[in-house]
Amino acid sequence: MANISWKNVGTNGAWNVAGNWTGTSPARIPTSSDSVTIGSPGAIGDYTVTLSGTAGAASSLSLSGSSFFQNTTTLAISADTLTVSGAITINAYAAIVTTGTSTINTATLTGAGTVKVSSGALTLNATTSIDASGSATTFDLETGTTLTITGGGTFGAASINPTLTMNGTGASFINVVTAQANVHLGAITGFDGTDKIQLKSFGAGDTYVVSGNTLTIWNAAHSSSQSYTFASGTAMSAITVANTATVDTITICFMAGSMIRTPDGEAAIETLKPGDLVLTAEGVAKPVNWLGRQTVSTLFADPARVLPIRVKAGALAENTPSRDLLVSPDHALLVEGVMIQAGALVNGASIIRETHVPQVFVYYHVELDDHSLILAENTPAETFIDNVDRMNFDNWHEFQALYPEGKSVEELPFPRAKSRRQVPVYIRVALAARAETIDAAESAAA
Repeated sequence: MANISWKNVGTNGAWNVAGNWTGTSPARIPTSSDSVTIGSPGAIGDYTVTLSGTAGAASSLSLSGSSFFQNTTTLAISADTLTVSGAITINAYAAIVTTGTSTINTATLTGAGTVKVSSGALTLNATTSIDASGSATTFDLETGTTLTITGGGTFGAASINPTLTMNGTGASFINVVTAQANVHLGAITGFDGTDKIQLKSFGAGDTYVVSGNTLTIWNAAHSSSQSYTFASGTAMSAITVANTATVDTITICFMAGSMIRTPDGEAAIETLKPGDLVLTAEGVAKPVNWLGRQTVSTLFADPARVLPIRVKAGALAENTPSRDLLVSPDHALLVEGVMIQAGALVNGASIIRETHVPQVFVYYHVELDDHSLILAENTPAETFIDNVDRMNFDNWHEFQALYPEGKSVEELPFPRAKSRRQVPVYIRVALAARAETIDAAESAAA
């Protein structure tokens, strides 16, 4: 075993060049029995050590930047593997940055530095712990990247919470091996409708509660939980947790999570089932006949036809909606006596076409025995009426089994606006005024 250090601190170079290292005679590339140090550049400036082409190894690895001069030391792993049998320590102003499909194997990882997945996918196999002591690491995921934690070690501690930043779109953080009670994430920043977090579930029947910017996941017995804090501006009202016996998947699942008024209070639309009672806008309790599910892929679809419409809280009237409401473009809302399809309401300010959505998402449609108005986020919204091909729904066969001969429903006797030009001018003027109020409030809060 030898103590091997980067020879020319402050100078870029390749890991797999013997002459770049010092501590042995003759100089050689580090092996699995060596303690490796890549030191602080001091006042020299940022520098990068690149591992590419041949797997790297060490018994321990320490990366140090310069806090005083704010110069950064980076270990860049390019589609390669680094195996450290002991500890990896990434100190302040130091980073490991990966590209392509890369793997880091280690017993422990700690420090105040950064692990950044710049492109592709990184598997971080930590068998004992990540940030069990010392300071918290920052994990930074760029657009379209995936960070998978394996090895089963603990992730963070009660007082040490590694942070997670998702830049751009389509990033995934996956840790389905560490018991969720041992996952102590710090602030989660940049999480949007294209991102995903997957964690090992407590078991089948996990539930979740969103309060402010905090998501808390509970086991079925409500005896164990873990909480996650998201940055201000995250669409918390749209966050959902899909549970299986092994995995909890956190996404901003648009349309799921919309709250529907029932005699017993508010219920998330995706939890409704045939026979459940919902309240109409007139306050009448009616049973659900069928809950239609329609999976939408944005890959080849026309955005104007499939992207959800976000109606911001208060956009239609005071406390209407009570929270941001997301609906399909063809879904009609009752506004001042007119049934207006959501796509016709878009004004670019208080009512917008949502573009930050998963590549695949699900719309839900409630059908009652008649065409009614129910309250979605305190907004009168039409129930499903069979004026489109029901076979577009994932579960159309369920309705077919209930009503093999079909079922006709009379449409509500309100005028309907399907395009913006059909929306009465007085309604457009009123909504524009409300949009100015919302914009002023958002500007004041910023």
